[in-house]
Amino acid sequence: MAFFNVKRLTHYFQKKNIIPKFYFIVDRLDLLTQAAKEFTARGLVVYKIDSRDAFSKDIKSTEVIHNSYA
Repeated sequence: MAFFNVKRLTHYFQKKNIIPKFYFIVDRLDLLTQAAKEFTARGLVVYKIDSRDAFSKDIKSTEVIHNSYA
């Protein structure tokens, strides 16, 4: 379900020339591994953040990861 939401929202915002960032926050490492594997298999670029400090810096960053959908 999360993948389809990201796909749909990415497509919506790209039509408006906006490149969104999405965060998938998990509470278990096995869920992180599974989600990253599934998202990557479907063509999304996945970037893992491993600490609160890194998350804080990333959310403030304007750097983007491009995931394109036509």
